[in-house]
Amino acid sequence: MAPVEWLCELCTEILLDPVTLPCCGESFCQECLRQWTITKLEDGAQRPRCPAGCGKKIDYRLPQTSKVLRQLLESSHSAEIAERRGEAEDVTPLLGGFEAWQEVAAARDIVVGDQVYVSFGTSGVVLCNHETTHVKVKFDSVLHGTGTLNVFPAQLMPQLPRSRSACGSEQRALQIGEAVVAALNLTTGEPPVVAVPFGTPGTIVGAAVEGRIEVLFTSSSGPKRLNVQRFEIETAGELLGGFRMAQQVKACRDIYAEAILLVESGTLGQVLGEYSDTRLVVRFERRMDGSEQAVNLGPGEIEFDRKAMQQRAMTCAAISGVCAAGSALVTQPFDVVKTRMQIHCMVTSDAKSGYRYFKVARVGKTFRETMAMAGWRGLWVGSMARVVQMGLSGLLIGPLFEYAELLSNDADRPLRHPLILGEDPGRTIVHPRSTRDMFIEVKTG
Repeated sequence: MAPVEWLCELCTEILLDPVTLPCCGESFCQECLRQWTITKLEDGAQRPRCPAGCGKKIDYRLPQTSKVLRQLLESSHSAEIAERRGEAEDVTPLLGGFEAWQEVAAARDIVVGDQVYVSFGTSGVVLCNHETTHVKVKFDSVLHGTGTLNVFPAQLMPQLPRSRSACGSEQRALQIGEAVVAALNLTTGEPPVVAVPFGTPGTIVGAAVEGRIEVLFTSSSGPKRLNVQRFEIETAGELLGGFRMAQQVKACRDIYAEAILLVESGTLGQVLGEYSDTRLVVRFERRMDGSEQAVNLGPGEIEFDRKAMQQRAMTCAAISGVCAAGSALVTQPFDVVKTRMQIHCMVTSDAKSGYRYFKVARVGKTFRETMAMAGWRGLWVGSMARVVQMGLSGLLIGPLFEYAELLSNDADRPLRHPLILGEDPGRTIVHPRSTRDMFIEVKTG
C-alpha cells in the first residue's frame, strides 16, 4: 500500500503519470488534473484554479509528467501502477485522430450563428470529445465567449512541429497564424529570381510538404504564398534595443574588435537579426578591414538612421506630388466640362402651376459647345492652377501615408511591460538602467 503522500488528492489512489503544479508543488494524476481542468473550463472559467486549495490560477496547458517521480513510483509500487495503467488503457480515442492536449489551430473562421467566434489560425488545445461528432477545444483568443468551444475536427489543423537547427538543437516552435519576416532573399524559378526580399513581413498559414512551412508574404508587388524552410523565416517583432529585422541603422561610435577598427562611426548598415540574448547582427555598407561579413555588436553601438527615414519621406512626397500633378493635367478637360455642366443649366417656368423645372446640359453637348467656342485650348483653361493645387496636395499626402505606415508597424509594440511579482514583492529587484520598461503593469500572484 502506497503512503498517503503518494496518493492523488482527486482520486485518492496512487499517482499515475504524476504532474507537479508549480504554484504549490502538489502532484496529481495527469488524467485527474485534465478532467479537473475540463470541468472548470466548461463551467465558464478562463483558467482553472489549483485543486490543492492554494487558490492560484493554473495554465490550461498543463506541465509535463514528472519523470523522476514517475520512475520512483514505478520502481517501488510497480504492481499498483500496472493495475491502474491497465484500467486507464480503455479510453475512447479522440475524433479526427487528435490526441488529448494536442496543440492545434483553427483551419478556418469558426462561425456560431451569424458571428465569427474564432479567427483563422488561432491556436488552442484539444481537450476531449464532445458527443459523437465534435471535439472540445480551448482557444487562446476568441471574439466572443470564454474560448471553450465544441467544433468539428475538420475545423482544426495540427500546429507546426518543432524543428532542429543545423547544430542539432531544438528551435522555438512557430505557430500557424504567427507573424514572421523573411530572414533572407527568397528566390524562385530557374534562373533564380528574388520573389520575396529580405525583411518582407508575412503570416504562417499552414504546414507544407517535406517539413516546409507555408507563408503568405505581403510584398510591395502584392501577396505571395511560398513554401519555405524554417531557417528562411524569423519571428516578427521587436529585437534588442527596439530594432527590427531589415531596419536601416548606423553606427553611433567606432566599433573595434580588440584593437582593430572594424566600422567607423556613422557608417550605414542593416539589422540581420539577433546573435544572442545581448547582441545583434548587423551588415554594414563597408568595413575598414575590407571584409564583407556582418558584425555582432550590442544594441547601444547603433542607432536608427533618421536621415534615411527623412529621405524616404521626401521621396514619397515627391512621387505622390508628381502623380497628383500628372493626374490633374490629364483630367483637366473633364473638370472643365463638369464645371460648365454645373453652371450651364436651362431654367423654364410654367406660369400656370408656378413650378420651376431645371434641366442640366448633357456631357456631349457641353463638350461640343466648349470646342466650338475655344477649341482644344479651352479644355485646359485654368490647368496650371489646378496642377499646382494637386501637386501641393500630393506633397502632403505622401509623408502622411509614410507616417501611417510607421504607426501601423508600431501598433504591435507593447505600451506596458508586465512585471509579475512573487509572493514577496520586496524581493523583486528592478535594474535602475531599465529606462525602457519604466511604465510597467504590476501583477501579483
